Amino acid sequence: MCKEGEHNLEKIGLILQERRKEQGYSLEEMSVKTKLSTVQLSAIEEGNIQFFKDDLSYLSYFVRYYANALGIDYNELRNELDDTINAYTDSITVSQIKKQDEITSNVQKKSKKTKVKSKPTSKGRKKMDLQTIAMLLFAIAILALLFFGGYKLLSGSLNVKDPIEDPGSTIVVPKEDPKEESKEDEKKPETEKPKEPEKVKLEVAQKSIEGSSVVYEVKNWVKDEKATFEFEFHNASWTSFTEDGQQLANPAAKIFNAGEKASVIFNVVEGKSLEATFGYMNGNEIKLNGEKVELDASIATLPDYATITFKFIGGAN
Repeated sequence: MCKEGEHNLEKIGLILQERRKEQGYSLEEMSVKTKLSTVQLSAIEEGNIQFFKDDLSYLSYFVRYYANALGIDYNELRNELDDTINAYTDSITVSQIKKQDEITSNVQKKSKKTKVKSKPTSKGRKKMDLQTIAMLLFAIAILALLFFGGYKLLSGSLNVKDPIEDPGSTIVVPKEDPKEESKEDEKKPETEKPKEPEKVKLEVAQKSIEGSSVVYEVKNWVKDEKATFEFEFHNASWTSFTEDGQQLANPAAKIFNAGEKASVIFNVVEGKSLEATFGYMNGNEIKLNGEKVELDASIATLPDYATITFKFIGGAN
């Protein structure tokens, strides 16, 4: 039997599927646009919420990406999707409570059986225990007397002094002449530390912006020098990173919570590109080699999906 949450997701999936077919896109083409796998897209369209049971917190982001890519207003689906996820979560919680109650009941039954089987100790055993304790106390008393007598004999022999006293010995360490040390220090020539070359500041300029996607060109770089991108999250966002068209496994795509950071480091060459896809952009920041990237205001405060691409062209001579 299908649960209520599954029925609701089926409705949402049907809306997405119909729009995709109207626009003439295949699942493979939508996978390229959304960065989601065809299996994930198919599960959304079929309303298969069980498929996302281990990644339930990501489901709303997946549906948002898919809806935005098809030109559907996600806010029209948001409430129904939230109700779907909550209903499914509640059903899982109830089943877990039932299982826990069954386990507790079985443990209690087993413990009762164990108590019934146990019997009190016999009077005969108590008598034997008293006799054994008395014998042990007697043996301990004898051992204590023997130990005390041996200790007195040993202490008497140890107190005898050695008739020959050790006169002791002292070692005289000659003091070093401080004048000689100062002369040696004067002879050593001072070596100047080589100055580190100043790093060239990269130039970041906006090339184009279209909807929620913006492209920046990075110039004045030196070939094979490292470029360090730092992403600081002030609002939670599901985010993925793509280098030269390949999605990165480190950092992997996931939900980054407020206060978390992610970094991408690589050697720069002509044509190198990095794309960051945010499920929720508003307030999140990007730094390049420690310098904050001044994002377009419409992107920096966007409370929605955004794609930011950096392309390295025109290196320094």
